Amino acid sequence: MEYFTHFVSRTWYRLFWGFAVVSSLLVVAAAGVTHFVPAFHRMGMMYGFDATTLYLAALELVYCCSLFFFIAKKSWPMALLGNSMLNTLVLIHGLQATDLTINSAPYVLLWIMNAFLNGTYGVPLLLGANLIVMLYMLISTNFRPQDIPPMGLILVSGYSGFTVFGYLFFRRRWISNDQQRFKQLAGMLSANEEQSAILIQSIADGVVVTSNNGLITLINSAAGNMTGWTIDDAIGVDVKSVVKVAKENGTELTDEEYPFTAVLTHKAFINEALQITSRKGKKQIVSLVISPVVTPTGEVNGAVAVLRDISEQRAAEQQRAEFISTASHEMRTPVAAIEGYLALALNDKVSTCLLYTSDAADDK
Repeated sequence: MEYFTHFVSRTWYRLFWGFAVVSSLLVVAAAGVTHFVPAFHRMGMMYGFDATTLYLAALELVYCCSLFFFIAKKSWPMALLGNSMLNTLVLIHGLQATDLTINSAPYVLLWIMNAFLNGTYGVPLLLGANLIVMLYMLISTNFRPQDIPPMGLILVSGYSGFTVFGYLFFRRRWISNDQQRFKQLAGMLSANEEQSAILIQSIADGVVVTSNNGLITLINSAAGNMTGWTIDDAIGVDVKSVVKVAKENGTELTDEEYPFTAVLTHKAFINEALQITSRKGKKQIVSLVISPVVTPTGEVNGAVAVLRDISEQRAAEQQRAEFISTASHEMRTPVAAIEGYLALALNDKVSTCLLYTSDAADDK
């Protein structure tokens, strides 16, 4: 595609391909009938439908239905250019066989129609196509313009006129190389941004991104649920107003201790458990991990935070601690008694006294 200056939508290229297929089919059919059916031999001679015309038109048809699609995978204009060159050979042979008489009308008409569709190529190829027509006319008259027959004049004037018409028609439909690349890049960027947005919104943990002045530039649904803010409402708002955090025990943080401020100021990485209060007053314990967004030059360009709700985990830990405390308290009394008995049993004096007492009881 880099060989062409301008492009149009693929719909027009498909139309151009369809025209080439139909015209080559008509020429193949006409040449085939007049060449192989004796009753039409004379008509074939009149309109130049000889074996060469048949072979050239058949070659164009084969190209349109086979090699064309392999080239079109890389560049439709390049594929159609090959089509136009084969079509031009058919038309030049037909004009040469009919000596630019009235019988040349079918070839002249097809060539003029091609002039309009050539407008899809852009100015350079349009000028080149007109040059080919003029050279053919000059060569066919030995460079004597005054000897150009009326049909030749019709071809030259008609081709030039339809070239201008095609240029004016397709001019507003052209897309330059730069525009084409920009459009492709914009589409890729848009797709990547959309994919990134979908992935971020699909993350179960909360994600908050701020600029270097503390304004929220991105927040996902999970973070919105934790803070009680909608995504649209939170964008552009100071992070302190949205992510209201305190120490895990509820103690308020100073401005210097506020995690986003600390990250932006000291370029530090923070990972701590804090208490977050939503817009509706709901309190949760979250694991907050914040990293600075640093450019290759070392400048801080914002911060990105990941919030994970660990309220249930903290509640479970507290329940385990309470159970262990209660169990240890309840078991303390019997364990103490057992320890006392064991201490007495292991005491030599007590064990000897008990032994004598036991023997005296046995003597009685």
